[in-house]
Amino acid sequence: MIAACVREDRPLQALELWEEMEDRGIVADKFIVTSLVAACTKLQALEEGRRLHEHLIITGFRTDIPLETALLQMYAKCGSLDDAKRVFEGMKARNVRSYTAMISAYVQAGEHAEALELFSRMSKVEAIEPNAYTFATILGAVEGLGNLEKGRKVHRHLASRGFDTNVVVQNALVTMYGKCGSPVEARKVFDSMTARNVISWTSMI
Repeated sequence: MIAACVREDRPLQALELWEEMEDRGIVADKFIVTSLVAACTKLQALEEGRRLHEHLIITGFRTDIPLETALLQMYAKCGSLDDAKRVFEGMKARNVRSYTAMISAYVQAGEHAEALELFSRMSKVEAIEPNAYTFATILGAVEGLGNLEKGRKVHRHLASRGFDTNVVVQNALVTMYGKCGSPVEARKVFDSMTARNVISWTSMI
C-alpha cells in the first residue's frame, strides 16, 4: 500500500501509513523502507527523512548500496549536503550510481570543485568507471566553475570511452561549452549529433 501511494504520487499518505505501521508495531521490510525514502524525497521532507534514517540505525536495519544511495539522494534533494556526505562516507561499498549521486549533490549545492575532486577519487582511487550520467553531471560542475580547459579535458576523457555519441552527454557538452564561453565548440558538438531532442535545441539556443 505504501509503495502504491508513492507510485500514484501520494507521498504524504505513504508517510501517514508508516506512522500507523509504527503504532501497530509492524516492522518495515526493505521494499517499504525504499518507498518511504522515495516519499521523503518527493516531499523534500528533511525531518521525516532523518527520523526514518535514525529509525533504521536504531533498529539495526540492514542497508545496501541501492538503499544508501537513495538516502543520499533524499538528503541532497532536501538540501542537506552534510547529511548526504555522512551517508556517502559511511558506505562500506560504493558503485557508479552512489558516486554519481554524491557528485550530483555537490553540483546541486554549488560545490563544483568538490564535485571534481570526488570524480577524480572515483576514477583514480576506487577505479570505478563513470557512466553517461556521471559525465553529464561532472560537466555541470565544470560549467559552474567556467573552466573551459577542464571541460575540454573531460570531453577527451569521455570520448576515449565512447560516450561522446550519447545524447545526454552531448547535451551537457553543448551547455558546458556555451557557458564556458566557447560557442564554436558548442556548435561543433551540436552539429555532430545524429539525434537531437528539445534539450539539445534549448542548450544550443
